[in-house]
Amino acid sequence: MFPSDAAVDNAASSNREGLLIFAALCTATISATQKYLELPTGAATLPDSGASKWDDVQKFLWIRGWQPTYHAEGKMFARYILHHKPAGKIAVLYQNDDYGKDYFKGLKDGSGRQPMQ
Repeated sequence: MFPSDAAVDNAASSNREGLLIFAALCTATISATQKYLELPTGAATLPDSGASKWDDVQKFLWIRGWQPTYHAEGKMFARYILHHKPAGKIAVLYQNDDYGKDYFKGLKDGSGRQPMQ
C-alpha cells in the first residue's frame, strides 16, 4: 500500500535537513497537506500550481507557487481573444475549484466586459 500524501509530506517537512519540496503537483494535494508543509521546521514548498491562494504571505509563509497564476493566464487569454476576435462572444465552462475560479476571474478581469457570469 502506498503512503498517503499527508504522511509523505509530514515526514518530509519534519526532517530538519530538508530544503524544499519542489513541483508537488496539484492545488488540491498541496491544500490537503498544507498544515504539514507550514511547520516551522518544515521545508519550503514550490507547488506546481498556479492558484492565487499561494500569494497570501500571511497565510502561506513557506508555500510559493512558481508558475504564473491561473488568474494571470486567464487575463492573457482574454486579451488574446479580444485582440483577435473583438466582436466575438466568450463562453466559459469551468471546474468548481481554485483552478476554475481563478481562471474565470482572470477572464472576467482581462475582458473588461460586463456581464460575464
